Amino acid sequence: MLGKLGASLVDFVYPLTCVGCGKMGVDFCSICKQELEKVEQICPMCGKENIGGSVHKMCAKKLGIDGLTAVYTHDEKVMSGLIYRVKFEFNKELLKKFVGLLDFEVGKRFDMVVPVPLSIYRRNWRGFNQAKVIANEAGGQLSRPRVEGGRPNLLVVECLKRVRNTKQQSKIKDRKSRLENVRGIFEITSDVEGKIVLLVDDVFTSGATMREATKVLKRAGAKFVWGLVLARRV
Repeated sequence: MLGKLGASLVDFVYPLTCVGCGKMGVDFCSICKQELEKVEQICPMCGKENIGGSVHKMCAKKLGIDGLTAVYTHDEKVMSGLIYRVKFEFNKELLKKFVGLLDFEVGKRFDMVVPVPLSIYRRNWRGFNQAKVIANEAGGQLSRPRVEGGRPNLLVVECLKRVRNTKQQSKIKDRKSRLENVRGIFEITSDVEGKIVLLVDDVFTSGATMREATKVLKRAGAKFVWGLVLARRV
């Protein structure tokens, strides 16, 4: 954890500027906030548009992901700027501030929230797993009662582990190589038998990583897996 001294050093090296337009003194200026538009939802198996983000019936597989909710498009300047600062300037507080502004209601009930894990090397290099930051906020929101009777606490469970380092997916262009790069990279570390899982990551590109994680969860007995990402590349 950075702590107060570390956070001050980050502020010194990376002065506070809007992630979209560079305006000094703010993380997200009012104009850039207004320009943010929600992205259209797609079937996470074939990548074609599908209202609500559920998998097309013809795309459904026994070990496949059941649906995906993406909030914004990665190609939008605010999102691309945010993701860059989080991943390469290690700005965890900026991510926490941004996801705290969002509404992660996806219209389903879950038993647990599972962040897609980083490799030990990448987590130590960055200092945190951005997927877990998003998962913590989403889990907190989805546990809050919105109707009489309330909801059970929704646990964030790190039940997936990366068993080997891989090349960054963003640096791999063709689909086949992306699939090969993530094949067999996860193993399960706790019980998910019969669970309805919300699987969380920061960015959805080809979907190879999230589909591989889903496969491992379902092989371990997960009943249903729905994805949630901050941004989707279009």
